[in-house]
Amino acid sequence: MLSFLSEKLTGAKQFPYVLEDTPEELGGWAHWNHFQGTKRENSMPVSIFKMSGRSNTDAAVQAARNGMKRLRTMRHPNVVRFVGTEEEEDKQGAPSLYLITEKVRPLLSVLRELRQKMSKEQCNEYIAMGLREVTKAIAFLANDCKLVHGNVRMSSIVVTETLEWKLNAFDMLAEHQAATTGEWPLRTWSWMSPGQYKPAEVGKGDWSAVVNGPPYAIDAWGLGCLVQEVFSGAPLDKMEDLRNMDVLPPNLTADYQKLLSSAPNKRLSPQKFLDKAEFLKVKGAELIEVLENINMKDSSEKDIFFRKLPQAVPTLPTLVAQRRVLPLLANALEYGSAPASALTSLLAIGKDLDSDEFVAKVVPCVVKLFASTERSIRIALLNNIESFGPAIPDGVMDEQVYPNLSNGFNDPTAHLRELTLKSIVTVAPKLKQSTINASLLKHLAKLQVDEEPAIRANTTICLSNIAPNMSDAACKRVLLNAFTRALRDGFPPARSAGLMAIVATQQYYSSAEVATRVLPVASPLLVDTDASVRVHAFSLVENMTAALKAQSDKLAAAAEMGGVDPTAANAAIAAANASPMPKAKGGGVLSWAVGSLSASMSKKEGASGSGASTSSAAPRAPASSSAPAAPSRASSGAAAAAASSAAPPAAAAAPSEYSDTTAADVGNGWGDDDELDVGFDDAPSGGGGGGGFDNDDDDDDDGWDDEAAEREAAARARLSARPASRPTPSQPSAAASRGHVSVPKKAPMKLGAQKLGATRRGAGAGAAKDDDWSKLLDEL
Repeated sequence: MLSFLSEKLTGAKQFPYVLEDTPEELGGWAHWNHFQGTKRENSMPVSIFKMSGRSNTDAAVQAARNGMKRLRTMRHPNVVRFVGTEEEEDKQGAPSLYLITEKVRPLLSVLRELRQKMSKEQCNEYIAMGLREVTKAIAFLANDCKLVHGNVRMSSIVVTETLEWKLNAFDMLAEHQAATTGEWPLRTWSWMSPGQYKPAEVGKGDWSAVVNGPPYAIDAWGLGCLVQEVFSGAPLDKMEDLRNMDVLPPNLTADYQKLLSSAPNKRLSPQKFLDKAEFLKVKGAELIEVLENINMKDSSEKDIFFRKLPQAVPTLPTLVAQRRVLPLLANALEYGSAPASALTSLLAIGKDLDSDEFVAKVVPCVVKLFASTERSIRIALLNNIESFGPAIPDGVMDEQVYPNLSNGFNDPTAHLRELTLKSIVTVAPKLKQSTINASLLKHLAKLQVDEEPAIRANTTICLSNIAPNMSDAACKRVLLNAFTRALRDGFPPARSAGLMAIVATQQYYSSAEVATRVLPVASPLLVDTDASVRVHAFSLVENMTAALKAQSDKLAAAAEMGGVDPTAANAAIAAANASPMPKAKGGGVLSWAVGSLSASMSKKEGASGSGASTSSAAPRAPASSSAPAAPSRASSGAAAAAASSAAPPAAAAAPSEYSDTTAADVGNGWGDDDELDVGFDDAPSGGGGGGGFDNDDDDDDDGWDDEAAEREAAARARLSARPASRPTPSQPSAAASRGHVSVPKKAPMKLGAQKLGATRRGAGAGAAKDDDWSKLLDEL
C-alpha cells in the first residue's frame, strides 16, 4: 500500500525487486554483476544480473539486450529460467539493465564449497552430472535450434538450489548461418570473449571457416575449456593451460582432446560427447534422469527402479541426494508417480538434514501423503512416523495429520489398526487436550475391545504411555477404569499389560484408590495360570503395598496429633489418604505388550488346534467353546475383597497360538477411525457397551460412580453368603472352561432388566451357565 501511494505521489515507479547490497562474488560475466534478491510482490527469491552502460548505443548494452531477448524465448531444462527484465535510466540517460532469473549461484563458488564437503570421488561424480546437463543444453542449441552460444565457459554456468547446472550468458547467441548479414553477434561482439576461450578460427577472424564448419564447433571448444576449469578449480588464465591434463580423470582425457581439436570439423560434437564419454556415465545421473521423467515410465519400469532405489541412494553424494534427489522423490510421491516404498528412501535421505531443512523439505510431503487413501502409503507412513513425527509442528499435527490418521482406527485391516494405535505415542504429545478428550480417547476405548487380542493389549500400553499428555481430570476419570478392565481380559498379555500400566501410572492414583480398587482386583492374578501375568501381579502388589506402608506411617504420625489438635489430625489423615502415590521407580515408557500383528498372524497360521477362535475374539464377544480352560475371575470393585475368599483362583490359560507370547514383545503397528462413542467403562470383558468418554464436568451418571460400586459390593456379599457349590481350581466348571466371567460394575445396577439381559448375554458362555450368578442377577 505504501509503495502504491509513493508511486502516485512521486510519479516514479518503484523497482519491483529488492537487491542485496553487495554482488555475488565471481557471479558475473562481461559487464554483468550478479545480485541475490527477492520480488517485492511475493518475496520470491531470485537472482538479478545488472549491467550499466554509458548510452543506449553502447555495444555492451546492445549485446546485453540481445541476450535478454534470446533468453526470454528460450525454454529448456538445462537453460536458466527467465523471470523478467527491467530497465532504468539516470538523469544523464545512461541505462541500467536488469535480467531476473530463478535463484542461482556461480559455478565456481559452488565447486569451492562442495570440494570441502565431498570426497574427490563424490566431487568427480557431481561434476560428471553437471557436465551432462550443460552438454545437453549446448546440444539442444546446436542440433535443434542451429544456434551458437559463443561464450561457453565457467562464468557462463550457474547452479540452482538443487545443484543443477544451467547455461546462462546469452549475449553473443546467434544463428550459425548469419555471417553474410551486417549484424552478427558472433562477429560484432566477439571481443567480449577473452582470447584464451576462442578457438583458432574465431581468434583469427576466419568467419568463413565458422560458417562452413558444424554449428557446434565453437561451443565444443568452449565445452573443453569448461572441463579444464572445473577440474583445475580456477578460471582459464591462458590458452596454454588447456594442455594441463594432469587434473583430468583418466577416462576423460581422450574425449577432452577431441573437444579441443584445432580443426572445427574434427571436434567431438556435444551430442557424441554426451553419448560416448565414459566419464559421464555415472549411476547418479541416470537415477536423476529417471526420476525427472518418472511420469513417462510404465508400471514395470517404475517397479524395477523403485525396487533398486534404496540400494542406490547411499551411493550418491550426500548433498546431491539431499538437494536434488529428495525434491524429485517428494514430488513423485505427492503426485502418485512413486509407490509407497519410495517413502523409505525419502526418509533415509532426510534423516541427515538439520531440523529447519527437514521441516521445509520433508514435512510438507508427508503431511500431504496422510490424506492418501492408498493403504500401502498409509502403512509406510505409520511404520516410519517415529522418524518424522517429532518434526511436524503441533498445529499441523493436530489440524492436518491427525484427522486423516485417525481414519485408521476403524480400518477393516487389523494390521493398519495396530499401526495407527502405535503411532499415537508419537502423535499424542502434539495434540490439543480437546482433540485427546473428544476423539482420541474414544477411539482407544473402542480398540480396548477390539477383536484382535494383540490390539487390546497394546491399547492398554498406549494409554499408559500417553498419560503424561492427558489432563489431570482425564487421567483420574479414565486410567484406572481402563486398566482394571484389561485385568479381566482373556488374553494373558492383555492382563500383563494392565498390571504394568497400573504400576507405570501409579502417581495418578490416591492411596485410598490403590487399597480399595487396585489391590482387590489385582490380587487374584497372583495365582493366574500364565507365568508372565503372575510375575507382573507380584510386582504390582509388592510395589503398591510398599507405598501403602509408607502411607501408613504418615497416617500414624497424623494420628499422634489427635490428642493435641483433633481437627488438624483429621485434616492430615484425609489429606494423606487423598494424596497421590509416589511415581514408580524405573517407571517410564512401556514396551508394547505384543509384537507386530503381522508376526502374530504368521504364528497364528502355523499353529494347530482349535484355540485360534478364542484368541482373536474381542472381550465383548462370547467365548468360543473350543477355547482353553480358564477359571472365572472376580472383577474390580470397592468390595471385591469380600468375594475374593469364596471365588476360585483367578487365572486364564493363554490360547495355544499365543502360548509363547510375553509382555516383553515389541513391535510396530497402526489403524483407521470414525466418530464412535465408546468409553472405558467397567462393562464386562465379555460384552456390554460403553457410553464413551464423557468429557464434560457435569454430574450425570456415566456408570463410573460410587453408587454402582456399592450395589455391586452388596450383590457380591449376598452371593458369597449363599451356600452354593463352587468348582475347585482343579475341576473348573463348564462356564469357567469357556473363558473368564467378569462382573458388570456399571450398567446392570442402574439400567434395569433390558440392559441387564444384554450384559449377561455379552458376558460369554461362562456367565450364562453360572447358576448362582444368574439367580442373583434375576433378583436384582
